[in-house]
Amino acid sequence: MSHSKSQRGKPKSKILILKKLLMITGCLLVIVGTVLWFSRHAIANAVIDGVLVKVASKAKKVGIELVDLDSGEIEIPSPLEARVQQFRTDFDIGVPNKNKVRSRFESQNIELTAAGIFPPMARIQLQDFSLKFHPDDVPDDFPFDGFRSGSFLSAPLSVLDPEQALRNTLSGLETLFDENEVKADFNFSGYVSVQVQKDVSVDALLYTERLDGGVRRLRFKREDLQQIVEKADVRISDEMLDILSEYPLRAPVIILISHKAKQDAEAKKKQEYSYPDDAFRHINWSYQLTKLFGPEFAKRVTDSHETLDGNTVNERLMDFHNNAVARALVADGVKVEALEEIILSDPRVIRSPHEVPSYKGLLK
Repeated sequence: MSHSKSQRGKPKSKILILKKLLMITGCLLVIVGTVLWFSRHAIANAVIDGVLVKVASKAKKVGIELVDLDSGEIEIPSPLEARVQQFRTDFDIGVPNKNKVRSRFESQNIELTAAGIFPPMARIQLQDFSLKFHPDDVPDDFPFDGFRSGSFLSAPLSVLDPEQALRNTLSGLETLFDENEVKADFNFSGYVSVQVQKDVSVDALLYTERLDGGVRRLRFKREDLQQIVEKADVRISDEMLDILSEYPLRAPVIILISHKAKQDAEAKKKQEYSYPDDAFRHINWSYQLTKLFGPEFAKRVTDSHETLDGNTVNERLMDFHNNAVARALVADGVKVEALEEIILSDPRVIRSPHEVPSYKGLLK
């Protein structure tokens, strides 16, 4: 029982880690741009260092501490361009329940091109970049093992005010994380190593998709998601796979919650054979999704799951109903620790498909 409760905090920590990884990307982008821009104008190293100190201070506030920064020679082919090869920076990431995760960002080639004169704006292009974590520091619930073969073209950034550029970048990334859509002119692709179980990872292509009105969103390649789901030992519908592809930053957490709800229900059934494990699995699952992503998105995910074949009509109605009960429990402020008892005592819970025909007021 205590083991089950301790594990239920993990989905939220994964959400925070995913968000922090996006913030890291934004901070590194601004740092690289700052170095290239000021080097392009041959400004003294002391000035560059002063600007970097300010940017690094902002980065530290979101849990990213720069340790070292190194690169090859900076080339200035024209007054409007600058590039550097073999760029590397080491940094520490602050994560829940651990002091730090030692990390390294590398890019084989980085180019900066002026995108505006008044005010000065620039775009940054990264080619063949990677993000790696020290294996001794990675927590068990880290969503990614690393990132490789990345390419990125930034939206125009203000280069004379790195702090403002960082604020704008972080704000845009936060919107991208929360809504998976942001109005910004950027392109991105690369392989993310998604950890699906302990010591089991799958490389998945993450890329930007252009929408109308200058909007971008991130997508996982659908075939890669299918592999992730299979390795995680989770059965999902085609409709749910589409949702995971549409919301790639949520996908690892949704898969984790689905897998964990199944494990918890199986463990509870072994402890107490008569316990209504199916009701527990659905209520636990829907509760966690609602808590993290809100009732509307949780309903979309759980409804899509019920399109799988193999259930009788009454089994499907029972699942729809219990998923809705879980959303109501979140709205009522019920704590996760109370779920196991609620399954047994709350009259709203349907514990067997045989109860469906006589139940009044089925929810969906």
